[in-house]
Amino acid sequence: MKKLQGKLRQKNSKGNYYYRLTVANGIRKEFALKTADETEAIQRAEELDSIYAAPNMDVAVAQINAIKGFSKQAQMLPLSEGWAKYEIHPERATPHTVSEQLSYKIVLSVTG
Repeated sequence: MKKLQGKLRQKNSKGNYYYRLTVANGIRKEFALKTADETEAIQRAEELDSIYAAPNMDVAVAQINAIKGFSKQAQMLPLSEGWAKYEIHPERATPHTVSEQLSYKIVLSVTG
């Protein structure tokens, strides 16, 4: 086990662990590790240490995404399911007219 950069603690004897880390300019930051298991808490604290030891912002962001589970592989989606997926997506374009919406649907759906 390598030495942690910060301090691992519990607010009460059987509660979850927290990790206090000093970041840039002497600012202390405390992270809730959301586990009462000490070995799991140490592992999560080591992951946080690796983020703050990253050489640049791109590496740090990639590590954060990997830890949080955001960097998942793209799913293969059959073209026939494209419109159904697009129609419920929160970041979809919102056409102003009915004809625009119909043209989106024609382009994104497969009929045949």
